[in-house]
Amino acid sequence: MKQADNDLAWAHIWRYAPNNKRLYNTMAEEGIFWHMGIDKGRFQLAAFGTKTGRLSGVQHNYSLGWDKGNFSSIHVRKPGAYYMGSYRYIHVPSKSIREVDGFRLERMQSMSERKLLEKLLTILKKDYAKYTHQIALLDKRLRRLRGRKQG
Repeated sequence: MKQADNDLAWAHIWRYAPNNKRLYNTMAEEGIFWHMGIDKGRFQLAAFGTKTGRLSGVQHNYSLGWDKGNFSSIHVRKPGAYYMGSYRYIHVPSKSIREVDGFRLERMQSMSERKLLEKLLTILKKDYAKYTHQIALLDKRLRRLRGRKQG
């Protein structure tokens, strides 16, 4: 969502299965979002918000709906780092002045899972160093992505 006209301010991920549904607020920084500890289950990106400029405070909110299993769906089976994808925000103008403009998210190839996790690891080490367990999980996932043995 880095290519949006605004900065990503927040995102909600929705656990839609098992039956005890739950909404998780995430942290967002430098165009990426994450959560430090979600339960097992099936998740998807449900909504996100952007803000314009640091001083204006104008915020735009976008909903992807609450249907089960949208394009961002993941299945969390055990603790670890899970990648929901990298997306570009595309503004879709309405066809009438009576309609609200829309949007769509397009999957990006330029921000791979590895690049995103390396960026997130830098953010966590700098601003959230107390989350040592989560940092270790990211390190472990990055080693796998880089093809190193885990030890």
